[in-house]
Amino acid sequence: MDTTIIFFVGLLFAMIGIIPPGLLNISAAKISLKEGHARGVYFSIGACIIVIIQSSVATFFAKYLTSHPEVIAILKKVALIIFTLIAVYYFFIAKEPSAKSFTPNIKSKHHRFFHGMLLSLLNVFPVPFQAYMVTTLATYGLLSFEKYEIITYISGVTMGSFVMLYIYMFFFEKLTDKGITDQISASIPIEYSLFTKFIDNKEDLDTFEGIWEDDKGRYSLGLIRTDNDPRYPYKAFVIESKASKWKPGDVKIKFSKLDNSGIALSKYHYGNKLAKGVTFETSSSSLISINTGKFKIILVKTYPRDKSAARSKGSGTGWYIGNGYFVTNAHVVQNANKINVFSNKKKYSARVALTDKKLDLALINIKDESIPLPIVPFAEKFSIGQH
Repeated sequence: MDTTIIFFVGLLFAMIGIIPPGLLNISAAKISLKEGHARGVYFSIGACIIVIIQSSVATFFAKYLTSHPEVIAILKKVALIIFTLIAVYYFFIAKEPSAKSFTPNIKSKHHRFFHGMLLSLLNVFPVPFQAYMVTTLATYGLLSFEKYEIITYISGVTMGSFVMLYIYMFFFEKLTDKGITDQISASIPIEYSLFTKFIDNKEDLDTFEGIWEDDKGRYSLGLIRTDNDPRYPYKAFVIESKASKWKPGDVKIKFSKLDNSGIALSKYHYGNKLAKGVTFETSSSSLISINTGKFKIILVKTYPRDKSAARSKGSGTGWYIGNGYFVTNAHVVQNANKINVFSNKKKYSARVALTDKKLDLALINIKDESIPLPIVPFAEKFSIGQH
C-alpha cells in the first residue's frame, strides 16, 4: 500500500478511537478551558508521546499474532472469559465508590506535559485497539510489516490522536463561548454617552463608579454598585470592546469591595467567559491592579475624574530602601497624577507600587536603580519597646 494511504489510514483509525469521550480527550478539554489553550496543547503533546510507544507495542503484537494464528483463537476465548467476569463484577458485585474530589497541583506548562504522559500511560485501550486494526490490515494484505510502513502508520496514529484532542479543545471552547454571560441590569444604560449621563445624575455616587479602561486599550468598562449581590456588589460591564465575543452589557469583572484597605477578591471573566477568582488592589479611587496569576491588568478611571484630586503641587519626604524603591507617607502620594523624586538636583519620575492607608505608608518606585543614595538598613531582630 502507498505510504500516504498508510499514513491517513493510521490517522483515521486513531481519530475513531478517540472520538468517544474518555480520560484523555475530556482532560485536554478541561485543561484548555480552565488553564488556557497553551496548557491544553502541552498536555496533548505529552499524551501523544506515549501514543507512539503504545502504537509500537501494538504493531509488535499484531506482527506476532499474524504469524501465529493459533494464538488468536486462544486470545478470543480468554477475552470472552475476562469480559464475562468483568460484566458480572460491575453489574452484580461492585458498589458505587464514594465521591472524592482530587485536583492535581499543576504549576507550569511542563507539568501539564508530564501529566498528559501519565494519563496516556494509564489509558491502555490504544494497545489492543491498534493491534486489532493492524492485524486486520495485515490479514487483508493492506499492510506488510516493512520498517517504513510501520513508521508511517505510527506517525499517522500519533497525528490523528493529536488532531482529535485538539478538536475536543476547540469545540469545548466554542461551546463555552456560546454560553450564557452575566448581563448588567436592564435599568443601567450600556452606551457610552448615556452611561456618562446616568453617572452624572446618580445620587450618592461612589468614588469608584464610572468608566474605566484597561492599560492595553482593549475595553471600556462601566463600573457600578448594585444591591442585588451582597458578595460582589461592584460590577464592571463592557461598554466598548475590541474583542467581538464581548458585547455591551456583558459583565467582565465582579468586585467584592472597592476601597483603599488593601488586597481583595474579585471574579474575572476570561475570553472564554469562564469566571475565576483573582486578587486585586486599589492604589487610589482611579487605579485598580488585577492579578489573575497569569498576567496583570491595570484599570484606569477615565470618567468622571476624581474631583478631590487637585492639580496643586505637594511635597513630602521619604527614605531610600534600595532597588529603586522609596518609602514615604500614603497621604503624600494619594490622588497624585504625577510623582517626581528629587535627589542631588536631579529629578526622577516615580510610580506608586503599594499603599497602606491605615499605616499611612506608601512604597514608590523609580526605574533608575543606580541612584546614588544611601540605603536605610532594616533591623532583622527587634526588642520590646524598640522603634
